Formats: sequence, C-alpha cells, structure tokens
Amino acid sequence: MKVTIEVDCTPEEARSFMGLPDVSSLNQEVMGHMSDALATAMPQMDPKKIADMWMPFNARMMDQAQKAMMAMAGQGSKAEKE
Repeated sequence: MKVTIEVDCTPEEARSFMGLPDVSSLNQEVMGHMSDALATAMPQMDPKKIADMWMPFNARMMDQAQKAMMAMAGQGSKAEKE
C-alpha cells in the first residue's frame, strides 16, 4: 500500500510547523557581509591579474625553458657524433 500526503505551505510555514528557528535575519546579515566583501574584491578581479596568478609561467621563464631544451638537444647531438 502506498500513501501520499501533499502539503501546500511556504518555507516559513514549514519551518514554524517543524519547530525550526527563523534564521531570515541571520541570512540577511550574512548576505550583506558577502555582498560587501564581493564589492571590495571586485576591482581586484582584473582578468590579466587572475591569468598571471593562475599561469606564473611568464615569457622570461618560457625563454629560459626553451634555451634549456635547445642546450639539451645540442648536447644530445654532440654525444651522437662522438
């Protein structure tokens, strides 16, 4: 046997019925703090700065890596000739 009960109520009514506390004021306060923090951080969210943080492998490092690879390739070809 299967019994289905459908209750039509708002979230506030459901919380009250189940005896849960009303946290709407706390929620508003937390969202206010989050909004302030986001507004403060927004100017720092420059796409170039974010890309630099995520990819610290800049052009100088790329040049050094390329020179190292060329040096290793050159040493390998010298060893083969001997």
